[in-house]
Amino acid sequence: IGAWFCPDATPTLSVSEHPPSPLTNGRMTVEDSASLMALLDAVQHHKQRGEAGPYWAAPGRPTFQQFSAAVEAGDPLAKRLLEQAAVHHAWLTHHVALLLDPDRIILAGPLLDLPGYFPLVQRTCLEAGGDDLHRRVTRTELGP
Repeated sequence: IGAWFCPDATPTLSVSEHPPSPLTNGRMTVEDSASLMALLDAVQHHKQRGEAGPYWAAPGRPTFQQFSAAVEAGDPLAKRLLEQAAVHHAWLTHHVALLLDPDRIILAGPLLDLPGYFPLVQRTCLEAGGDDLHRRVTRTELGP
């Protein structure tokens, strides 16, 4: 999406821990706060500070597969990060609907492969934009 900003978004990492691009005037983009890389960066940050639970004890950088398994196992850190990402994506979806009024908004990307992510986005869209927005949001059927 480039330079779209979520003004009320709580980033997965604070600005001091993961500074936004100088091109964004100090604001965080959706990619800074709610992409797969942002989620994995946040887990890595928590691991380095000793704040990640035992699920993240394996050495090395967290992977998508580890994050997915952590979500499935109910890891509190993975769950919190996934919920934050869903709020950011629902906010973006709501504003796309307000700006463009499309019949369908099709979501795609690796986060949709995480257990429970799409229902989280749908629920948050329902809260943000009501049933009309909720009915418009769907996920791609083209595969990874």
